[in-house]
Amino acid sequence: AMKDQLLVSLTAFSENETKQEHQKRMRQETLSELISTEYSYSKNLYAIKRYLIEPLQTQKIISRQEIIEVFSNLEEIIPVSERLLRNMQGQEELPIEEQRIGVLFTSFTKDLAVYNIYCADQSRSMETRERLYATTNFKQFIEAQTKHSDFSGGNTSLDNLLIQPLQRICKYPLLLTQLKKYTPEDHPDHSALTSGLEAVEALVNHINDVRTQQERIAQLLSIANRLIDSKEATFISPQRSLVCEIGCSVIRHHSKKSKHGCLFLFDDSLLVTAAVGSQLSFIDFWLFKQCRPTLYASKKYNFAIELASADGQRKNVLFWAIEKDFINFRDQIVSLMKKLGMAAPLF
Repeated sequence: AMKDQLLVSLTAFSENETKQEHQKRMRQETLSELISTEYSYSKNLYAIKRYLIEPLQTQKIISRQEIIEVFSNLEEIIPVSERLLRNMQGQEELPIEEQRIGVLFTSFTKDLAVYNIYCADQSRSMETRERLYATTNFKQFIEAQTKHSDFSGGNTSLDNLLIQPLQRICKYPLLLTQLKKYTPEDHPDHSALTSGLEAVEALVNHINDVRTQQERIAQLLSIANRLIDSKEATFISPQRSLVCEIGCSVIRHHSKKSKHGCLFLFDDSLLVTAAVGSQLSFIDFWLFKQCRPTLYASKKYNFAIELASADGQRKNVLFWAIEKDFINFRDQIVSLMKKLGMAAPLF
């Protein structure tokens, strides 16, 4: 959607416009877009500091730690955006041959790394904001302060304001790609635009990787927090992803006791738990490479699977009363094992 909305003013060739003139016009409009949106963004960052962060610090509406949790290192992003804006301003007045946006972004790569911390902190920021909205007069303060005219861009809820740094760092590659597209290959800034674009894309990719990893860990921690005994949460790994949670009618462990089950399928493993009210009782954790699921014959249930270790010392039997639930589990685990290059179980 962002890409579709980008540079809506850029149109096709005007009447009597040569290819070179069209390219020149498009580059200028792209550069204008880059500078004008940086100005609006920088203005909002400063307004957040002036009308939200500083009053919260002086009025002590929330604690210093909560301010850090909500706003992360936003105050460190402000001077980076201001310096970038100052360096870009005036570029569009220069002859195209003298414009050096690529060189500028290449030199700012280390400065833009400040976004790493901010983006990584967003899950915690959202959690803290939700808690503060429910327990203090924080929400009323925010609603009053964000009505100030210094905020630009329409909807100025705190959520929309705090998402802007993420949106901005992700928009740089789009704008630089557009700028490079309309920069002749023999232009002195063309190679620098390529380098600057690659550097910014690498930063955005790293930010996305960190956020994805954090989301994975947050999911695993959420499961761990439901366990009666958190010491059993040995399944937590930054590389592990939750695929789905599947109900199971009954689980029979090696002790022969039967319990209503809750299964967590990860991309490389299976966590077997039993439901105990709103909590979970740990039963077993299987790496797919440690077991080979097989069909299990049962007089009481038509749909059953046995998980067993190679030496037969560990066993779980999973039963389903409803065929579609069994098929769902079967299809999921077959697909995951195939992705890992393992032989699919025969059932």
